[in-house]
Amino acid sequence: MSSPARVRDPIEAPHLQPNGSERPPIVLVHGMWGRFSLWGRIPRLLRKLGWRVLPYELPEHGLRWKSEAVLAGLGIRDYLEDLLDFLEESPASPILIGHSMGGLLVLLAAQELSSRGRRARGIILITPAGARGSFLVSPSNLLFFFRPLLLQWRGLRVHHPTRWEADFALFPLVPPERRDAIYRLLGPESIRPLLEIAFWPFDPHRTTRLTAGAIDSPCYLYLGGRDRVIPPYSSRPFRKALPYMEVTLDPKAGHMVFHEVGRHAFFRWLVDRLGRIAATNDLES
Repeated sequence: MSSPARVRDPIEAPHLQPNGSERPPIVLVHGMWGRFSLWGRIPRLLRKLGWRVLPYELPEHGLRWKSEAVLAGLGIRDYLEDLLDFLEESPASPILIGHSMGGLLVLLAAQELSSRGRRARGIILITPAGARGSFLVSPSNLLFFFRPLLLQWRGLRVHHPTRWEADFALFPLVPPERRDAIYRLLGPESIRPLLEIAFWPFDPHRTTRLTAGAIDSPCYLYLGGRDRVIPPYSSRPFRKALPYMEVTLDPKAGHMVFHEVGRHAFFRWLVDRLGRIAATNDLES
């Protein structure tokens, strides 16, 4: 595993900015309880560097919210089909960046695109949720997910972290003065994706299964050594499916890396890897 890249501030590093007029668009795919605005500074930073960022939100999240009843019926496959529909409308093959559950969705989408004869220009995974075959359990995420998993047996179909749960698992490395604003951005989430990810051995549809060799896009993975939601070891199925994927483990990072005290190191890593993807695509074109 590599350590976080130590490069100059991306604003002062023109060699990290993509060259040429045909820059692939970037699609940011958020995770559970998310929305586009939860990405914080990332869209603005990337646009300042000349990248085109396509706003995307999962169904019934953020500005696409309609009702709790509709959200309750959605699962991973519904989210994936919606993302694929969005990508099919993109005029050019995009770079896919996914966080948490969004990271898993990005891989599943890239796999499906490949089967359709298309190819993501690059993939960046940020503390992604585990695929089928992952060992996902840790003491901290058992505590974090205990309440929704318990209540789903009593009919809970939509869940939202309490403030204590968010502070404990999502925000422990986020500056205290930033937590209120970020917490207000968290929306409700269907219980189905959590069950499909956590209890993959009991999923007859194998919804989160990755096929080895199905994805040949450049892929970079960023893991947080202090992530209380998704333990770094849960990414092992990713490494089997994408043997050439570069893995970076930041021992000081948690789950919400782009809001944490060490976010500037992450921003530099992100811009550096986007530069590598752009360079790879220039060589292939």
